[in-house]
Amino acid sequence: MSSLTKSAPARSKSKASPSADPDAIDGLGQVFQSLRDTRFSFAQIHALTILSNRHHSPLTLSGLAKELGVSTGAVTSIIDKMESLGLAKRVFDTGDRRKIHVAISDKGSHFLSQLAHCFGSASLIKP
Repeated sequence: MSSLTKSAPARSKSKASPSADPDAIDGLGQVFQSLRDTRFSFAQIHALTILSNRHHSPLTLSGLAKELGVSTGAVTSIIDKMESLGLAKRVFDTGDRRKIHVAISDKGSHFLSQLAHCFGSASLIKP
């Protein structure tokens, strides 16, 4: 019995090789170090991004869990951490106290803005 193998397609070589911008790499390294120091996860960044886009109407915890594709238990942990850092806040529904909404705080908006600025202004590849 023989096995068939496919060879990888040949890659064309580009004449100009892009080079990494050392300042941008240093800047991103500092961002990632800050995230590591606070033990901030990418799930939390994703949650902040969703909340930022929904600043006009806060999501329920279950709604955020659905948007993130995680369980309500997982989203509770995510929000607990973000709330302890002052980046998000729980808002109780005045009409139904069983409903808990979550919203991005001013500090969370500022943090996300700084993070976006670091990524947006950092061109990792120079042509």
